Amino acid sequence: MVYQFSLPPLVLDAFARHDARHIQEETSKTRQDLLFFDFLASHDGIGLSGARGILDNKELLNLVQMTEEHGGLISYELKDGEEVPYELNITYFDAINDPAQENDSLAVRRFLASQAVMLALKGVPGIYIHSLLGSRNYYRGVRETGIKRMINREKLPVDVIDRNISDVSSIQSRLFRGYLHLLSVRKRTPSFHPAGTRDALYIDKRLLTIVRKYRGKAVLVVINVSNDIIFLPEYQGKFDLISCREFDGKVSPYGVFFLTTNTKDFSETGPTNNDIASRSVKGLLEEKELHT
Repeated sequence: MVYQFSLPPLVLDAFARHDARHIQEETSKTRQDLLFFDFLASHDGIGLSGARGILDNKELLNLVQMTEEHGGLISYELKDGEEVPYELNITYFDAINDPAQENDSLAVRRFLASQAVMLALKGVPGIYIHSLLGSRNYYRGVRETGIKRMINREKLPVDVIDRNISDVSSIQSRLFRGYLHLLSVRKRTPSFHPAGTRDALYIDKRLLTIVRKYRGKAVLVVINVSNDIIFLPEYQGKFDLISCREFDGKVSPYGVFFLTTNTKDFSETGPTNNDIASRSVKGLLEEKELHT
């Protein structure tokens, strides 16, 4: 198993340009027997080296400019006497979402859609704590240490986390509970087994569509990387494991769907957002650890 270093910038690029084709193409080219450790964020920044040769110079420059516009920092290295950007220093939440755009509901949906890409691919997902909590850029740490990577390394007291998560109207609470729900659904869906297969389908450049299969069971993953409404009438009537209802053919902006032909009970997809609304972050994390 190896790190999927190209994934963080490729996902960021897909949401920046509303175009998932690079991810689709890389998924199609990857051998089925390879297993990756899929991640989008870590205690380091978003490395660009893994995406060179996939993203062109214009697309890479676009990520650099967008990071700066979203309040992030850029780390450079010297190559052939020239400074070249090699790492974007920014929390993944602020990378995906423009802090100047105040639409909390859209920001949560967009971020969860980005994380769903990692959960949908074949491999073992690795989730950074600050992505689970929707952390914002930590400028104080950068000022105090002079280290750019501190922007994504804030140490958060448990009581502060618990207070934020307990406030069901907060971004952190909505994101945290939505993330746990995605993980619960994925965990209970055999098709996502790392020993299974995956096939990328091209339907629309704004959609990441992947079929995951394992032991005769299949799930079609549909992720909208754009702010557009897209219609898929050919899949109308399939059952969506995330919402636990029949798919009506409408893919909402930054919508995420796990579609199957098999009807599932609510109990098989784990706790819903309402089910976990009254539990503390400490209790929820302990529960996830016990059942992992």
